[in-house]
Amino acid sequence: MIDLIAGARYWNARSVNVVIPYLGYSTMERSKPESGEIPKGITRTRQIFRTRPNYVAFVDLHSEAVLHAHSGEVRTRHLWTETLAAEKIRNMDLKDYVLVSPDYGFSKRVALLAGI
Repeated sequence: MIDLIAGARYWNARSVNVVIPYLGYSTMERSKPESGEIPKGITRTRQIFRTRPNYVAFVDLHSEAVLHAHSGEVRTRHLWTETLAAEKIRNMDLKDYVLVSPDYGFSKRVALLAGI
């Protein structure tokens, strides 16, 4: 993706708009000083922003902290898909189903989805 954005800039694209459906390491938006780990979510996002896209849309981020990992020259947006997911589940016409959360942090979103 970074190569595609850089290539678009190299070939003088008028604008470069990016949609990122999944941002790996987005749960790593901060690190504990004593751990020695690198905040990979911020690092990956900064790599994308350095290629100078005009606009970046992120889908279902774990943390919105990565939206602000640039100096303001890139427009960003966080897109939520709960309503779309709820509609798809409803259209399946299931009688009994279970929604599962991959971790505790996501359980609030699953509960929200169950209530839609």
